[in-house]
Amino acid sequence: MHDAVMLAEFLVSHCGSNATFAHVEEVKLEAALAAYEQNMFNRGQDLIRRSCESGRRIFSDNTGPFVLQMFSGDA
Repeated sequence: MHDAVMLAEFLVSHCGSNATFAHVEEVKLEAALAAYEQNMFNRGQDLIRRSCESGRRIFSDNTGPFVLQMFSGDA
């Protein structure tokens, strides 16, 4: 759902709130999609980085404190 909302926001910001796909300039549509993809790529990189870090910490020799932080909301 988040990606759908983000795509809609990029389409509106680049093409206008009253635009329809039948009446939007291809250049504006391409710019909206490129901006959305860049945003999605940046968000994806952050999620992958955090997931990898969590995996390293969960499977480390000293995982107890990290797991306690996760359940307390501090991690």
